Amino acid sequence: MRPLGHHERVPQTPQPPPWASVGYPLPLRPHQQQALAAIERAWQTGADRAWVVLPPGAGKTVVGLEAARRRGRPTVVLSPNTAIQGQWMLQWGRFVPAAVRIGNSRDLSTPLTSLTYQTLAVFDPDAEVDEEGRPDGQQDHSAAGYPDLLDRLHPNGRALVTAMQELGPMTLFLDECHHLLEVWGRLIADVLTLLPDASVIGLTATPPQSLTSAESQLVDELFGRPLYSASIPSLVRSGYLAPFAELAWLVRPTDTESEWLASQAERFLQLQTDLTDPANGSIGLLAWLDARFVRREVTAGDSERAASADGIGPVALNWYDLERDEPDLAAAALRFHYAGLIALPPGARLREQHRHQPTSDDMNVPLPPYRPTCAG
Repeated sequence: MRPLGHHERVPQTPQPPPWASVGYPLPLRPHQQQALAAIERAWQTGADRAWVVLPPGAGKTVVGLEAARRRGRPTVVLSPNTAIQGQWMLQWGRFVPAAVRIGNSRDLSTPLTSLTYQTLAVFDPDAEVDEEGRPDGQQDHSAAGYPDLLDRLHPNGRALVTAMQELGPMTLFLDECHHLLEVWGRLIADVLTLLPDASVIGLTATPPQSLTSAESQLVDELFGRPLYSASIPSLVRSGYLAPFAELAWLVRPTDTESEWLASQAERFLQLQTDLTDPANGSIGLLAWLDARFVRREVTAGDSERAASADGIGPVALNWYDLERDEPDLAAAALRFHYAGLIALPPGARLREQHRHQPTSDDMNVPLPPYRPTCAG
């Protein structure tokens, strides 16, 4: 056996990254622990697919990274956009010590890689398919609508699939996996057939009951039934999510703002006074409103809303039809009634949205053609 020279090295077998030495520095929340326990139970029974539903803000990225750490295999994360891709990288930076590297290269040269679905789902422009991999113009979303998707991939996409195959046993995270159901689901299903040794975990904030039947069928194929699900109300009750509330900071107007508001109110009051002056125009506004909305008399041929027993002579418009055909106009009239300017139109009913003074919008509602007549 030839002795080694001083410049020669003994080939070293690559050592697996020290996953067990890395840890999340903060206590895991109860729902995170429960989700991880469900994933581990599935692994112990030999299952290689998992689906976890956690609402936004529940820390599902931490759940995914901790599951990857416990699995201790090369890991690839696919996300729907670069912002979420970056969140995985940022969150892994909180695990200590920094003994396992994370990257975003499609060559999968780091033990943990964060990519987007678009990195994989790039189709060859010469293949004449749309962004979902269907032949141009085809609307079929069934499996038959996506023939030979892997063959239609751009060479970069095929290279990524090959790189994942070469990893051997690996962990694949499909984040926001409900996006798969809309665009990339059939492609991922085909890719998974080439990764028989992969442990696949889908993470989503979309509860299964909100899926369509077609989406549910694809989810069953990709993941089976969800292993763990936490709802927003349950996490709010436990104190780990804040209930949604719109916050407003109320401040007193400045003197200048108060003067401007007062001047605008005065101008609007003057406008109302001028409009309701009986001497203003050929017919006063209030008299016109009474004729238009309270008496509502038209000739029989004027409107399809007229209701007459004999079809001749002046008739009163039906309020129900008027409110159906001209809802904004009818609502404005009822606000004029609430202000005490006209009587309540027969057949009309005052609702909560009518119980305030008329606004400038009410005075600017477009009017349909109308020819009043005198009652016979």
